[in-house]
Amino acid sequence: RKGRTGDVHDVDNDVRNELEHDLRTFLAARVQRLDGIIVSGDIAFGGQPEEFAYGRGWIEKIRELVNCPTSGVMMTPGNHDVDRDAIVAEIEALHESIREASSLQERDSIIAAILRDAVQGPQLMASISAYNDLARAYDCQVSPEEPFWERDFPLGNRGILKIRGVTSTLISGPKDHSITHKVVYGGAQRTLMRSDNVFRMLVGHHPPSWTLEGDDADKAFADRAAIQLFGHKHEN
Repeated sequence: RKGRTGDVHDVDNDVRNELEHDLRTFLAARVQRLDGIIVSGDIAFGGQPEEFAYGRGWIEKIRELVNCPTSGVMMTPGNHDVDRDAIVAEIEALHESIREASSLQERDSIIAAILRDAVQGPQLMASISAYNDLARAYDCQVSPEEPFWERDFPLGNRGILKIRGVTSTLISGPKDHSITHKVVYGGAQRTLMRSDNVFRMLVGHHPPSWTLEGDDADKAFADRAAIQLFGHKHEN
């Protein structure tokens, strides 16, 4: 949190130290190297550049601690990575046009049309620009043209693990609510193309239960992804 980190009064000092201690003490004895680190959102608290700068410093500390290459760091945006002050009237109108769709197909079409538009697409992504500045350092930024990223990890002679990081913050804002103001993925992000010898893993912040797509997204992911990893909910 901006203004609340980096000194002796930081309430999260102990949590970070405990994780670092566990990684040094227990993980190092069992694993020589980690190929990847996944952060499923909420790096910041209010989407501010200073928060991401502090977050990057700690991510780098963890990365070096577990001997993970920079190319192995992956992240997706969470609702706390959204700068809510950046959601002005024009962007709020785009959010409402998506929410007001009467069907899954209509909503997918509206999202696609907005993201294809040279003006509206960047507007929809404007609230996570500070997040993207951090994510770009690890080559997992998102954009209207590419709202998700994918990373391949070889599984020896058993194929490839393809990890997709989805953006669940397209319409995230001050009104977020698990019932009245859910979020969305959109059709492009829900579509996981099948390939021979490719095992899919899906990473995002909001789980399907927090989205307007609900069961449709849940089914799409369950059909094609061997592993799903989400954040947001504060329990396992």
